[in-house]
Amino acid sequence: MGAGPLTPDDLTPLLRRHVAPAARCASVVRGPLGNGQETWFVAVEGGGPEGGLVLRRSAEAGTLAWTDRALEFAVLRAVGAQGLPVP
Repeated sequence: MGAGPLTPDDLTPLLRRHVAPAARCASVVRGPLGNGQETWFVAVEGGGPEGGLVLRRSAEAGTLAWTDRALEFAVLRAVGAQGLPVP
């Protein structure tokens, strides 16, 4: 997936590989914020998680020097484990 807008056709193969074999991207919308990392809201049909997914992708200009995707993921996982809503 290169830079530029994402489409359902871009994401459906990834969903089928990583979420469920019957999953399909019904829609994908870019969030209004995110300069160092883009935020996309993905609606999934056919075996995906209820409520859809949030996809994070490096912005076209690249990530900010101080960002760390692995740390971001670890923090979100820990917060989610405490019952708080996370993407």
